[in-house]
Amino acid sequence: MLADASVVILALPAIYREYTAQVADVAWVVTAFNLAIAISAVPAARLATRRPAGQVCAGGLVLFASASAACALAPSLGFLIGARVVQGVGGAAAVCAALELLPEIAGGERRAVRVWAAAGVAGAALGPAIGGLLTQLISWQSIFVAQIPLALIPAVVVFGRGAPVLARRAGVPHIAANIALGLLSAGLAAVLFLLVLLLVEGWRMPPIAAAFAVTAMPVAALVAGPFERRVAGLRTRAAAGALLGAGGVAGLGLLPG
Repeated sequence: MLADASVVILALPAIYREYTAQVADVAWVVTAFNLAIAISAVPAARLATRRPAGQVCAGGLVLFASASAACALAPSLGFLIGARVVQGVGGAAAVCAALELLPEIAGGERRAVRVWAAAGVAGAALGPAIGGLLTQLISWQSIFVAQIPLALIPAVVVFGRGAPVLARRAGVPHIAANIALGLLSAGLAAVLFLLVLLLVEGWRMPPIAAAFAVTAMPVAALVAGPFERRVAGLRTRAAAGALLGAGGVAGLGLLPG
């Protein structure tokens, strides 16, 4: 689930060619999924505290798998975008319920946070390679076919876990931090989208080669992880990360070749 955007982004050039679409239209293949997750997240989180989290997670995964099948069989770009919206709704339910289940499965809140962060970085690192490999060797549809068992297997595992937790009170989110993270994520998603189109459609690189270029970012995050703890102060770390991100994006905007 956490790797979806980085996997699917490698399929966009092939989708762009198959449907003879405009770049702005193809962007909705990623945007529709992310918007559906964002809009569905709060209702999904509330549902996961009122119903057994395992059932909510399993239901979301089954919905995600069903929509993945629809994506693989999409006869048009509009149908594909609609199926991606359904995927996003299922993904929101699965992710929010998984957050309720993780402390129980991992053995504590602190360990759950580490597992969640590791899963996110691993998904982002492996996603482009998997997406590029499947697109080049089989087809872009195979990306969505591969997602079906990856969603259904954990659905069976988590179905019976987690009773409703009505007494838990959610903490107040840090608004400024969430806005900053949202802006950074949006900027990086836009960069990756256009970068993949440039590499594959502009410079005619094979999807696997483009995947290695995209994978450089999450791999760099993995390598930098142990070093960022040496920087004193959360604000200093956040500012340094934002400046490094901005510098990298500026460098991509001035690529000589």
